[in-house]
This record gives sequence, C-alpha cells and structure tokens, in this order.
Amino acid sequence: MTLRLGLVGCCLVVAGCAGGGNCSSPYARSPQFKACLFVNPPNPATLPRASTWTIWTDFILRAKVGTVPVDAIPVRPLTTAQLEALDLLANQVVRLGHSSHLLKLRGKFWLIDPVFGERVSPLWASWVIQSGEQRIYYSGDTGYFGGFKPIGERFGGFDLALIENGAYDANWPDVHMTQEESVQAFRDLRGKALYSVHNSTFDLAFHAWRDPMDRLANLAAAKGIELATPEIGEVMTVGQPRTNKRWWQDLK
Repeated sequence: MTLRLGLVGCCLVVAGCAGGGNCSSPYARSPQFKACLFVNPPNPATLPRASTWTIWTDFILRAKVGTVPVDAIPVRPLTTAQLEALDLLANQVVRLGHSSHLLKLRGKFWLIDPVFGERVSPLWASWVIQSGEQRIYYSGDTGYFGGFKPIGERFGGFDLALIENGAYDANWPDVHMTQEESVQAFRDLRGKALYSVHNSTFDLAFHAWRDPMDRLANLAAAKGIELATPEIGEVMTVGQPRTNKRWWQDLK
C-alpha cells in the first residue's frame, strides 16, 4: 500500500510539473533542469539526420548482412561464490551483455542499465560513480556532444569510462556515436581506460556485428589508448593491469 501511494504521489507531482506549476528539486541548479523537467542542451556538433521516411524505409526494406554472428559468442560462467570472493576493497565490473553490467564496488553490488528482455528502450542518461578513490563514468545511449569535456573537467577525469560503441548509422548520427566520436568523448572525459559497451547483443543497426569492436580496437591501438573489450561474464578490476583480448576476431 505504501509503495502504491508513493507511485500515485509521484505521478501527481510529475503531472503538476508538466502542467507548469512550481516545484522544488535538488537538481534545480542544473542548467538542463527547466520548468521541472530535464531537457537536452543544444548540440551544434550534431550532423543532420535523414528524413523519417528514409530512416523507416531503410529499416523495412534494406537487407541486413553480417549483423548477427554465426558462431556462439563466448560467455564466461560466474558463480555467486566467485562474486563473493572478489576483493572487498577493490572495484570490479562484470559485463552481462549490451550495456548491462554488474558492479561490485568495495563489497557492495550495483546493477547498471539492466536489459533482460528483447527491448532496449528507453536507455539515455549518463552517470558518474565514485567508489573510494576511484571514479567510473557510464555514458548511456548518446550521440557525441560538447558536454563530455566539462564533465571531465568537473570531476578531474575517470579511472574507467564505459562508453557506447555500437548501433550507429549515417542516417541517424545524433542517436549513437561512431568510434571516432567515442574516442573523442573518452579524451574529453580524461579517461584512463576505455571500456566498450552497447554492442554484440542486439541487432539494432546495419553495420556488421563485429564492426564496432574491430574499428574501436584498431583506433585505440593507433592512438595508444588502453582499451577494455571484455567477454560476457568477465570480471575487470578497476585500476589493475590486464591483457585485452579481441575475443571476436576468429568468430564468424
């Protein structure tokens, strides 16, 4: 009953705000918080997108080639006992698929961007996570925008930046980032290690399924960027050295 009343109260508050009434919020100082709602800032870097007609015609009529793997994607089994045994003073990230990750931060578990069904929407806010002396950034679904740089300046950089890399298309460049944009966002954020998310799980675009990781891995190697492309189920400990593996390289 308490939960139900709480939900009703939230609905009334949202309805009141949408109707133009006054509201108080701890987020009122945010430049994106206007009239009791969050709004995206203008993005002069956004490239023009194709018409709605072109986009939907593509989705309906354009054939997809190589967008789904033929071979099984490797998955590392991970038991509860193994999770419990992880260092309680460290911060670990476990890839679950797409952008879903299980975090164990100094002994406490957190689940971010959980997707356990066939739908992946609506998935767009970014987060800064501070655990002990380490900072983790999670991009969420986003196109490239100028806000990455002030985020990096405000927080002084990140030990690990989980950044979107996948499901992009020239017809809708404002929805997701290309590899070049992901790398630029990483540099804007002052990241130490770039962790690739948002790929290898859902068939959302027309590029080959391995294209996001191939292109990002090559770009990161050319620019001397520490890259993490973990297998599903792999545990990564933030700040500890690891050997990154192109696990997709020999798969069809």
